Amino acid sequence: MAKTKTGRPQGRPKGYSPGWMRTVTHRIGSWAWNTENLHKRIVKTDPESCWAWTGSSNEFGNIYGAYKNDHPQMTQSNRLIYMEIHGEPIDQLAVKMKCGNIHCSNPNHFYTDKNNRYVEL
Repeated sequence: MAKTKTGRPQGRPKGYSPGWMRTVTHRIGSWAWNTENLHKRIVKTDPESCWAWTGSSNEFGNIYGAYKNDHPQMTQSNRLIYMEIHGEPIDQLAVKMKCGNIHCSNPNHFYTDKNNRYVEL
């Protein structure tokens, strides 16, 4: 196997199982994740109410495991959902909730702050 400049073998990153890349179904910019697994953790009701996140969470909101630059990275699920909808990377963008419920996953409740101004999604 070929080696990188640092002496690590090229190929799949250290610590990954052999099939890790098969789980990736969506990739935008430096981010990659499994869309089906992400949406399995959301209980979707009507478009106006909050959609419950049933996956892991912390004090900052819904947490989902994704890959950034092909390395494991935990991020907020609403950031991944925003990227799916808009097709643009959000590395420097905060996605917030109009409803005030940090565990909501309804994209109709999302807003973001670009250049210190309110942007409706």
